[in-house]
Formats: sequence, C-alpha cells, structure tokens
Amino acid sequence: MIYKLWNYSQNMDVNTISVDDKIYNEDKSLVLIKGLENPKLKGCVFNASTNELLASSFMDVETIEYDKRTFKSYFKEGENQTISMCYQGPLVIVRFDKDGKMNFYNTKRHDCQGSFWGNKQEKFGDIFLKHGGQKFLDTIEKVPSVAHHFMIMTPSLISTSRIDFRNNEGLVVYLGTVSLDGTILNPTTFSPDVYYYHDISNYNFLPTKEEVNERILIPSRLNFQAAEHILENGYQKNQPSDKIDKTTFNGECVIVRINNRKIIKFVPKCQKLRDYVAGKNFSNIKNRLYIIMEESKNVKQYKENFPLVGSLEKECIEALRQTDKNDTAASIETFLETFDNYVETDISHRMCNIFLVCILCCPLTKVDLYIDAWFSYLTVRDTIFKFIKEKNGKIRGGNYDETLSKFHFKALQRIKDMAKISKEYATTEKNGHTYVSKLEYSIRGMVRNEFGPNLYKIDKALQYLKSQYSNDQESQSMEM
Repeated sequence: MIYKLWNYSQNMDVNTISVDDKIYNEDKSLVLIKGLENPKLKGCVFNASTNELLASSFMDVETIEYDKRTFKSYFKEGENQTISMCYQGPLVIVRFDKDGKMNFYNTKRHDCQGSFWGNKQEKFGDIFLKHGGQKFLDTIEKVPSVAHHFMIMTPSLISTSRIDFRNNEGLVVYLGTVSLDGTILNPTTFSPDVYYYHDISNYNFLPTKEEVNERILIPSRLNFQAAEHILENGYQKNQPSDKIDKTTFNGECVIVRINNRKIIKFVPKCQKLRDYVAGKNFSNIKNRLYIIMEESKNVKQYKENFPLVGSLEKECIEALRQTDKNDTAASIETFLETFDNYVETDISHRMCNIFLVCILCCPLTKVDLYIDAWFSYLTVRDTIFKFIKEKNGKIRGGNYDETLSKFHFKALQRIKDMAKISKEYATTEKNGHTYVSKLEYSIRGMVRNEFGPNLYKIDKALQYLKSQYSNDQESQSMEM
C-alpha cells in the first residue's frame, strides 16, 4: 500500500528515494528515512517491500532566530498553540510492531539501544530504561500505528544549553506521540506513577533527582512573557551587567507547537556562537579547545569569530572552580573589573579570551572540563619540549616506535621529525652557541608553531606513552 503523507504532495514510493537517504535494517525488511531530500520524511519508517508507512516522526519542524519585534506575530487567534521549555539531548523513538515487539530507534539507526555520544558508559537504551522508560514500557498500550518520541539527557549529552542540571544523573523527557498522518497526540492525562510535570519556581527549571524519582519528565509549559524572558536572559538568576554583553551570551531556546502538527524552535541570538564553540564533536572538550585555539594566530579571523571578553591570570580561572556554576558569568565579570590584562597584540591574551568565551557559552555541566582543558593547553608545549629535549636520542633511535605507532602513527612521525630536525640544527656551526642552547632553541621554535589537532594528537600520544611506562623510571622523567 502507498501512503500519502500529511502535507506532502506526492504519493510515497520508497524506491524513488535515493540510496543515500535510506537506512535498511539487518534483514532489509524496514527502511528508515534520513530526510536529506525531504525533511518532512525524517524518521519515517516504511515496510521495504510494500511501501507501507509503519511510523512517522515530527514532519513540520522549523528553527527561527528570536526577534522581539516579530515573536508575537507567530501567535494567532483560533490556533491551538503551546509554548514549552526546550530540552537538549539525543532524540529516541519507541514504536511497537503488530506483534507487540518494541523498536527503539532514532533518525539515524534502526536500533539505538547501544548508541552513545562520546561516553561509552552512557548507552541510550540504558539511560532510557533507568530514568522512566521501563515504567513507560510496562504500562503503555502497544499500539503499532504510533511512534512515541523522547529526549534523553545527561550532563555529558548537553551540548550548548546552560541549564542547571541540579543533582540529576539523567532525565528522559516525553516529546509526544506521533500518528501516521503526522498528528502529535498528547494524552489529556498522565499517570503520576510514570510521568512527572515540573512547576518552574525560583529559577529551578529542572526538578531534582528526588522530585522526578525515575519518572519521565513532561515539558514545562511557558506563557508568552516567560518565553520572552528565557529567550533573552536564559536560565541564570544573576545576569551580567555592562562588562559582558548580555545579548552575546544569554538566552535559551523555547518550543512552540501549533495545532498539534507544526513545531517551531525559537533560538536566541547567542545560539550561533554557542554552536560554533561546541563544534560537531562536542563530547571531546579538550580536543575542541585545542582546535579553536588555533584561531588566535590570525587576528582578523579571531576578531570575526570571538567577541571580546578579556584575559585573566590562572589564579582567577582556578577560583572559578570553587564558584556555583550558575554564577560563572557573574564571577568572570567581577574578576575582569579588577584583573583584566587584555592586550590584543599578545597571542596568549587572545587565547585566554577564546577560553573565556568558551566557558561563557558551554553548558554549566562542562565549565570545569574546559578549565581542565585550558590548564592542559597552557602546559602542553613545555611537556613536549621537555620530552623531545631529554629523550632526543631515544626518539631518533626508535625506542618509542612500537608503542606509539599502535596508538597514533602521525603523532609519532611528528615527534620524530622534531627530534631529528633539532638534532641536526644543534650540530651545525655553533657561532658562539652551545649544543644544548641550539637544541632548545630549535625545539621551542617548532613546538611553539604546533596548534590545533596536531598539538592535541601529540599531547594525547605523550599521555598514552606515560601510561604505558607508569611503573618504571621512564615515567618518572616524563612527569608533567
């Protein structure tokens, strides 16, 4: 049977969809559509042989940057409209076949129970079951023609939102159940044994672990004024004043649903900067920080991508660890008023400014991870310098080839190149300089020019090498 999808002008035959836009399950009986050609089909599941539509997803989704002047125009009389908080994490979908068997999938995989983002210990299926999903499966009527949509959240799965996750280990948020024709079916009542609705109060936008008590979270509703406040100010109670521009860093997304079909995600003006800072591989904070630090070399590019915040000494940044993460922006502002030493022509100050932008944009759950990455970045070149200087002969002699070639061959090659070049330079005509001084000069020059992914790879390689020699004298001399 060929189905006509809601708001889709042609009868759907999955054979007409390009191979790159389809994902088959193992026995080729099901087709999951990525939605590259037509976003309205994203997440739809078809019977591969009959073209029968088995499950639909959200078919009409739009993302709009918030503008105070036009925001109200999206709300029209006579339409069924709701505004709710926007949560952040991977989408997972549950549907049942005609025999009552569960399919746990997302828009990229037919089975995402074992999927994870960065942390292999956080499997999507385990998170779902632990934080309310099992109660849902035990009580839900297994209707085969609907798809139940959820979002799973943990501190590491949040990419840009600065919401206070409080003491939660994880949350499962109910997003809605979608019928075959694309209608979002929200139940009129929810069992309090399975679901929890959180009333926002006192700037607590999420419940505590004890309040939600391993139940599925229902999105908190917002009125028009509350939605505007969140879009403009975000979730934090203490707002920065003049030193840190509010419109550059503040704001959070909200969701508007219209007539149980259309979904509009309104994003604040700061979202572009947050997305840029997070990057695509947002789970590896250290790697991301090393990569964007490379932009400090090109002043023009740096100024285009990073707003000016300032530069602080290590003592101030270390103090940020001890502060309530909700007060991160306010604490930075306080330090800047007294200790800001920013000079644009100094690359180390440009780097620090990039770092401060990062912790003003990143999730509160990842502020300390960025601080750790920053301190690592400050010392990594000295670590590489010391290793190449003291182990120059062993490096050139191949002592570390077997260990490092298995871990990262390109990092090994770069380390060996620096050892070889510095040795050759040090043994040329001295011109009044000693062998050691020329060796040090050469190594420092090369290490100083290492940035981005290369610097990260070498750092990671040395950390790995240190772990392999953790119980012998070699490790003692490599300590950072």
